[in-house]
Amino acid sequence: PEQFFIYSPYNFNFHVLNNDDNVAHLNDIAITVSKSSGLKSYTFSPNVITPMGEQFNVTKEDADFIINYKLFMSIDDFDDEKLKKNKKEFYSIYDGLPTVLKSDINNKFLTLVMENLADINGQTITVLDGKIDYSNTENWTHDLTIKNNMKVIINLFDEHFTRLTKVPLLVVNSKNNK
Repeated sequence: PEQFFIYSPYNFNFHVLNNDDNVAHLNDIAITVSKSSGLKSYTFSPNVITPMGEQFNVTKEDADFIINYKLFMSIDDFDDEKLKKNKKEFYSIYDGLPTVLKSDINNKFLTLVMENLADINGQTITVLDGKIDYSNTENWTHDLTIKNNMKVIINLFDEHFTRLTKVPLLVVNSKNNK
């Protein structure tokens, strides 16, 4: 039977975490992992950056913006050791999965990101400027209006580069969620 079925001791559920404020933004995405010993939820938060500056190997001509999803802990719960433990725990589970299941997780996550992009299409969000001027902290962010045909690179699970890190360029479209 193991030649015909793929087994994992884990079940994965995805939740888009909506903020109650009326500000346009990309939402956090939580992955709840259930196993025989219980449930654990891991939250991934987007960091939207414009591709400017020396640290990027893409330019404005390549993509209009980059979305990096990283494992997140709230300010109330933040503890560097706890964050390291959560990362190690999640990536240990993820790395132990068969390739087909990893691909399913990546695709589900990417679908949620694309649906969120479609939801904020036409709205203005605040993004980090890829070319940060440390002498002027007021210029670290700027507004960006999400429009059809903008090119975006989406990095999932960004702090672990062996995973789905460079999704092929996605073009923003109001039909991304259909």
